[in-house]
Amino acid sequence: MSPLLRALAISAASLALAGCITVGAGERPEVSLRAIAEPALEPGPSRADWHLLVDVPKAPEPIDGPRIVLSPRPGEFGVYAGVRWTEHAPRHFQAHVVRAFERSGRLAGVAPVASSARADRLLEIDLDAFHAAYESEGDAVRVAFVARVIDARSNRIVGSRRFEARVPLESRRIDAVVAGFDRAVAEVVPALVEWVSGTP
Repeated sequence: MSPLLRALAISAASLALAGCITVGAGERPEVSLRAIAEPALEPGPSRADWHLLVDVPKAPEPIDGPRIVLSPRPGEFGVYAGVRWTEHAPRHFQAHVVRAFERSGRLAGVAPVASSARADRLLEIDLDAFHAAYESEGDAVRVAFVARVIDARSNRIVGSRRFEARVPLESRRIDAVVAGFDRAVAEVVPALVEWVSGTP
């Protein structure tokens, strides 16, 4: 079976797993839009005197889209039917990171890379896990990425670090899955803000 056909089959199977609705022939399914909740983030004790641009994270094909992705077994991916993120997952994550830096007050300024702002440093993110996984040790949401801080003047990498969170799921229903993403992102994003703000 081709990867595309396998993904479609998994998507159809996920109807029962996620508790989503089914529709009759000729009807258009209703799509529920979901967004990651903003975690509480206290302002830091110090403030760096430089500005940061946050690039859109790079992500592999199963993640680089608006659908909420699941992996029913290692190496296979599908999507939850009838639901998606409010925008493509990498851009949704980028916006979340920008807002976290803004709320922290740890930098002189922060903006997405598409803005016309000038900055001293660039944050690049390789988002290699952003999905629910049905695993032998238990169902969970996985969020993992490598972050790099690059000096805008010299194009030199100032620092690089991997961040990863695995949050167990209470159930396979979509509300529990989205809540799992909330908790996973609330774990890694504050750690990212702390690390980036402290880079020399």
